[in-house]
Amino acid sequence: ADGVQASSSVFCDATGQETHRLVSFVTPLVHHMHVFSPLGCEAKFSRLSVVPKDLGMFAPRSDTHRGGWVVERQPPRPPGRPGQPAVLHPGVLMLTAAYRSLDLRRASGGLWRALARFA
Repeated sequence: ADGVQASSSVFCDATGQETHRLVSFVTPLVHHMHVFSPLGCEAKFSRLSVVPKDLGMFAPRSDTHRGGWVVERQPPRPPGRPGQPAVLHPGVLMLTAAYRSLDLRRASGGLWRALARFA
């Protein structure tokens, strides 16, 4: 979907040690991202792909809105032990969703059209 395939990325701390892994994949009409720490899943993201307006049941409210990310934080873990990775700050998760949105727009060719409107 949209030319984007399943992928995996890592988050590293200041020393370059891997602390978290981001796994993204696509199911029909839905983009997913999961953030894993060594203790398990920390957050799940999902974003519905909007059906083209000529195929949908209802007209979209806006031609520029393509839906947003739903973020599910997993329950807090027990207090960490020394050497255990810290929980990611919510801002890091939001930036992750923002950059993934840009990647999806770029893959569909829509990013440059969107930027051209502001030029």
